[in-house]
Amino acid sequence: MKKRIIATVCLLVSACMLMVGCSSNTVAKETTAAATTAAATEAAATEAGALKTGLAILTTTTGSKDAGEKDGLTQAYTTVAAVTLNGETITSCVIDAVQAKVNFDATGKITSELTDSVKTKVQLGDEYGMRKASAIGKEWNEQAAAFSAYVTGKTVADVNGIAVTEEGKATDADLTASVTVKLGAFKEIFAKIAE
Repeated sequence: MKKRIIATVCLLVSACMLMVGCSSNTVAKETTAAATTAAATEAAATEAGALKTGLAILTTTTGSKDAGEKDGLTQAYTTVAAVTLNGETITSCVIDAVQAKVNFDATGKITSELTDSVKTKVQLGDEYGMRKASAIGKEWNEQAAAFSAYVTGKTVADVNGIAVTEEGKATDADLTASVTVKLGAFKEIFAKIAE
């Protein structure tokens, strides 16, 4: 009886191995064919200058301050850009930023309300309050949109080559008519997308 069970198990295992071997050949052939087709499609798309999207995030803490007579501040300033390229040419660009701040006193106790949600600058719109301080009367989200429109049709190298003052503001008259914010983060984020 044991011999019969062992023989049956061996027969079943052999049959399974035979089926797996046959299906592996089929799967291997299908996988090879699919990989060849994908490679050909990718090569054709590359030749045609297919669209690709780059996403980059840049975070700095340069606005942070130690506590002294006044509360201290830790600030994470994050700029995000999504850029679509057709070959080397920028076809669309979306830029946003978050300025997340947490205050603390000299003992290290957090004095900010930690349950508040933090809106992006685009979400804030007029609430951000740049319009009243802007020489051109434009809010941050409007300037980011204007910058995005300005770089559309240019290359990443063109964006990285935008001339700026020592303060980091654009020198080009066409650009300064609609964008007076510092461009350091914008240009740095484009450099990351190009990597």
